[in-house]
Amino acid sequence: MDRTAILYSLLAIIFIFAIVFYVSTTQNKSLRSGDAPSHTPSPTTVPTEQNNDTVQVYLVAINDRGQQGKEFGCQDSIVPVTISIPPTDDPLRGAIEQLLQIDQTYGDTDLYNAFYQSKLQIDSVQVTNGIATIRLSGDFVIGGVCDEPRIKEQIRETALQFPTVESVRIYINGQML
Repeated sequence: MDRTAILYSLLAIIFIFAIVFYVSTTQNKSLRSGDAPSHTPSPTTVPTEQNNDTVQVYLVAINDRGQQGKEFGCQDSIVPVTISIPPTDDPLRGAIEQLLQIDQTYGDTDLYNAFYQSKLQIDSVQVTNGIATIRLSGDFVIGGVCDEPRIKEQIRETALQFPTVESVRIYINGQML
């Protein structure tokens, strides 16, 4: 080999080492600053609010005579509210869990949650042949004569949004509502 070829080979090797050094220090600097390395899985593999499921829970517009939704019970309306739940294989259960956690009114609305005084947990949610059977247990408080139909309608409509559900059976502390 002549001197020129050896010089070019040496320069090529130095150039390659320089590139490797630059790339490795850039990745290490990126990792130190909290950024994810370029081979990190895409954000769709990590549960975030952006990839949550959305479901509807049904709340009550008290005494509005069907203006905001379907009229029922004591001249109330049942009104759907879209909420976000973590990804799940059982969105009906997820929707009911969220319904049970909502305060007396939802956000800045005047929509009422008849469950707000109760401390209930889900024992089971099953859908068989189109019938959703929902079993709850715990401290069940009814705020007045109109709350029982409100509770029934809230769970019923929340369950009926799912295409596999045609009818709903609700049990609280073993008693069918």
